Amino acid sequence: MQEKELKYFKIGNVEKLLGVPASTIRFWLQKFQHIRPLKSKGGENLFTTKNIEELKEVYYLTKEKGYTLEGAKDILFKKRQKVSSNMEIYLRLKDIKKELMAFKKELDS
Repeated sequence: MQEKELKYFKIGNVEKLLGVPASTIRFWLQKFQHIRPLKSKGGENLFTTKNIEELKEVYYLTKEKGYTLEGAKDILFKKRQKVSSNMEIYLRLKDIKKELMAFKKELDS
């Protein structure tokens, strides 16, 4: 089975994908608490593709861009806030569209 077919990845797979030791990944999990892999019955971390993407962001910010862990946290927190804000706007616009469609339907009848 190829890695792309896996639904969940063990820490060894993530270690190979990111090119960092498992100890670094575990350390990042302690520092970036929004990254929460699932746990197997035996207590082993099972990473989703979303978890891996989040870890790639941490890797990029700390290893490539040279940010401290605190700096990387700040950037990721601001990014999540922006996404959350955009989601609120999207949901509100969706509600407005629904109201306008109902109003249009009422006018047409």
